[in-house]
Amino acid sequence: DPNKASLSTWLFTIARNLRIDRFRAKKKDNLDPNEPMLLPSAEPSAEETVFRGEESIKVRSCISKLPEDQQEVVGLAFMEGMTHQEIADRLGIPLGTVKSRLRLSFEKLRPMLKELL
Repeated sequence: DPNKASLSTWLFTIARNLRIDRFRAKKKDNLDPNEPMLLPSAEPSAEETVFRGEESIKVRSCISKLPEDQQEVVGLAFMEGMTHQEIADRLGIPLGTVKSRLRLSFEKLRPMLKELL
């Protein structure tokens, strides 16, 4: 079919792409996954611990400003790690209500957290 590319065009494109792939592979650094600097530290630094504590206090303060029903679902979802369905079962409310409360709480938390963090 004269409207399609010729065989030589296809071969040239394939060869070009292979060459690009080889070039990219050579450019990658060969990092040792066991390099001590690449491994996460076992314990956070004192500064990191203080920062996380301050950040946690700010977030909890913002959550405390939410209506009680929204505080409850946020706490169950993020503090206790429950799924939306588990929250619905525990509170005896529809799954859609859990999702709505979480969405509404995020809409309220977003501007509060932007100011604080």
